[in-house]
Amino acid sequence: MFAWLLATALLGAPAAAVSSDAAGSKFAGLNRGGQREGDTSAVLSADGKVALSSSSVPMCAEPCDTYEQGVDKTSKDVCMVDAHRTCAPAGCGSSMCLQRFHGECTDHCSEWADATKESFNVCQHKKLSFMCSGQKECPSDTYRCKQKPIDECHVFCEGYEFSGNHRVTMDSEMVCINTDANSANWGTCMPLPCSMVNHSSANYQKTNVCKQAYPLCLNKCAEGSDEHNDTTTCFDEYSETCTNRLSCTEGSLTRCKPRTSHQDLSNVDKEADGWGDLIQSGKSAKEVPKWSAGMTQAEWTKEQQRARIAKQRRMQQKGGKMMRQHREVEVTPLM
Repeated sequence: MFAWLLATALLGAPAAAVSSDAAGSKFAGLNRGGQREGDTSAVLSADGKVALSSSSVPMCAEPCDTYEQGVDKTSKDVCMVDAHRTCAPAGCGSSMCLQRFHGECTDHCSEWADATKESFNVCQHKKLSFMCSGQKECPSDTYRCKQKPIDECHVFCEGYEFSGNHRVTMDSEMVCINTDANSANWGTCMPLPCSMVNHSSANYQKTNVCKQAYPLCLNKCAEGSDEHNDTTTCFDEYSETCTNRLSCTEGSLTRCKPRTSHQDLSNVDKEADGWGDLIQSGKSAKEVPKWSAGMTQAEWTKEQQRARIAKQRRMQQKGGKMMRQHREVEVTPLM
C-alpha cells in the first residue's frame, strides 16, 4: 500500500491511473519531456505490482503487445521497434525504455477472436466481458488489458452438460464450472464461453472458466503401458495399464494423473500433490483423501473429490468471513 501511494505521489496521478489506459498519455508525456537521470519511475510489473525504479532509462510510452529476439514480460529494459508495440532487445537505437504493463482484465476471457488463452494482452469487451480479441487497436466497445491466467478447477467435473452443438467431456481441456459451494450443481461442467447471454441458460449464473482438474490414478501404470507424460493418461483399472489417447471415454478408461508409486497405506499421502504437507501441518484431516484397499477408480476419485470440496468450502467460508470483517471495519465510527 505504501509503495502504491508513493508511486502515485511521485507521478502526480490518481492511484487508479497507474494501471489504466488513461495512464498511457501521462506516462507518454513523461517520456516526451524526457526523464532526468536519477528520477524515480513507477511502473506495473508483470505480476501487477507497482515497482519503483531510479534510472536514466525512460518509461515506455505503451505496454508491449508482442516480443521478439528473446525479450519477454520479465525483461526490464526493452526496445519498442514499431507502432504495433513489438518489443525487442535492440532496433530502436538509444531509445530503450523501462517496460510497463496494462492492468489486469476485470474478468476471465472464455471466448477468443484473434487471440488465445495464452495471449498476454487482449481487448476485452466492456459489457460482454467473456469476449476477448487480439486486435492491434482495440475497438471502442472494448479496452486493452492483461489477460487473467486460467487456473486449474478447484474440484473435479462430476457431470457434463451441453449447449446446442457445444459439448465438454473428460477429455476437454477447459470447462465452465459451477463455483457455488452451496449449489446442487457444484462440480457440473459446461461448454465455453461462460456466459448466460451466449447460452441463454441460468446454469451459467455462477460459473468460471478453468482448466479441467483430474484425480490421481488408482495405481501406478503397469508394465507394457505407454510412456506417459506429466499431465494425464487413459487408465484402465482392470489391467492397470495406461495408454496415451485423445479420448478416454471408451470402455473402462478414465483420464487421470499417473502415480509415481504403487498405492498402499504407507505411501498414499507422499505424492507431490500437497496432501502430505496438509498432514504434516495438521491443517485439516478432512482435506486429506483416505485410500483403502479394494477401492475402485470411481471410489478413489470420489474420495479425492470429497477432500477437494472440504478445502474449497473452508476457503469460501474464510473468504466470506474476511469480507464481513472488512465491512465491519469500514462502518466502525471514529472515536
